[in-house]
This record gives sequence, structure tokens and C-alpha cells, in this order.
Amino acid sequence: LGVNYEQNLNKTLQEIAEEYFLDANQLTKSVNAILFGKAAEFNLEHFPLPVLVAYLKSTHHDYAKWKLPVLNRHIEMLEGYSDLKREFSKFKSDLSKHIILEEKVIFPFIEDLNQLSYEFDPYQLEVILKANDTELLFAGHGEDDDDMHEIRFITKNYRFKKSDSLGFKIIMTELKNLEKDLKIHAQIEELILFKKARDLENSLKLKLKQTIKSN
Repeated sequence: LGVNYEQNLNKTLQEIAEEYFLDANQLTKSVNAILFGKAAEFNLEHFPLPVLVAYLKSTHHDYAKWKLPVLNRHIEMLEGYSDLKREFSKFKSDLSKHIILEEKVIFPFIEDLNQLSYEFDPYQLEVILKANDTELLFAGHGEDDDDMHEIRFITKNYRFKKSDSLGFKIIMTELKNLEKDLKIHAQIEELILFKKARDLENSLKLKLKQTIKSN
């Protein structure tokens, strides 16, 4: 609609509509599409490992390059809310470290397993399994999936009042949507990707054992 969102965080929809000569009802509908819109859902269970890894990497890039920096900037523009600013900064740092671990260690390991399932190399498999294994890499992954509990507590479950500014309402909604995205992301990893990787690792270990036995 041509409205500079970041410059209008503390204004009401009516004020913005008047300033930009917009229809207030249309502006309300557009904002509601952001606040209450639902993302398309699709089934990833039958996707092969490389596709799942690529999908999760793309969501990581969305978080790191767009969602987290933009949301952090919007939160920093709020007047006050020092607790929220501090906790979101900590959450952003922790999530970034988690993403780096997955991108640098976990995903490459899974990709190596997948490659060996097509081009089996007993020696290479032994090298890979000595360096890592699924039980070790995935053991602590699901210990604390409630990464945003402090932010949720501070914001009282991302609550906002009708009288709150447009900017505050959208920030609360963005935080709520981010939490939902992260839970879906974690479920894809825990219930689909990691399960497939464990099954593949077990089948490769069995194949390795049979190869050693036959030699």
C-alpha cells in the first residue's frame, strides 16, 4: 500500500490512513491479513533427506537474514520495554548459535550419510561414524524446545490491547508467529529429519557390519 511501516510504529491505523490518503477499511483489512493470516501447510514426511535439509536451511536463512534482524529493529524502536529488548537480544544470539551448529555439523553429517547410501564406501563410513553419530548429535537437541518462554512471559502471551499502536500490535503478532514457526521447524527436525537420519545410519551400520564379515 506504499506505507513505510517502520516510520509509523506509534500511529493508529486511522492516523496512517489519513496521512497517506488511504481508505481506512482497506488498510485495516491489509493489516489483519498480516496479523491473522495463516501460512500454507504441507506434508514433508515423504521428502528425501536432501530436500528436507535444503528446506530447513532456507528457513534458517529467513531467520538469520530477514526475520530476526527486522523484528529486532522493530523492538528496539519501541519506547521502553527494556526487558523485552534484553530477552529478545539473548534469544536472537542463542538461536544464531543453534543455527550455526546445525549448518556446520548436523546437516553436513546427514548429507554425508545420504551420499553414502548411494555410493557406499566402508572406509569413508567408518571415518564419518568415528567423528559423529546421530545419538551424539541429536541427544540434546530437543531438551528445551520452548526457546521463547521468557519473551512469552514478559509479553503476557504476546497480548495487545485495542488501544495499542499499530507497531506494537504487529510486533506482538510477529513474535507469536515466530514462535509458531520455530515449533514447526523443531517438529520437522525431530519427527522427520532426525528419524530418517537415524534409520539411514542404522541401515548403513548394518551394511558395514555385513561387508566386514564377508571380507
